[in-house]
Amino acid sequence: MGIKSDDIEKALAELQKTVETLRKGDMTAQEAFKLYEKGLSQCKACEDILNEKQQQIETFLNQEDA
Repeated sequence: MGIKSDDIEKALAELQKTVETLRKGDMTAQEAFKLYEKGLSQCKACEDILNEKQQQIETFLNQEDA
């Protein structure tokens, strides 16, 4: 997918576009399945970005407490 860790807005926008396309429903089952898989991958990328940011915040907060 090629999204950098700072591109959460881009990742979410791409995921939303995929979801909107799926909701239209004007595609074959094969196309819908491929798009669904793409959406899952995009969702995972968003989750990874958020987890990374959470880790950075926790590290920062732990340094502030020390």
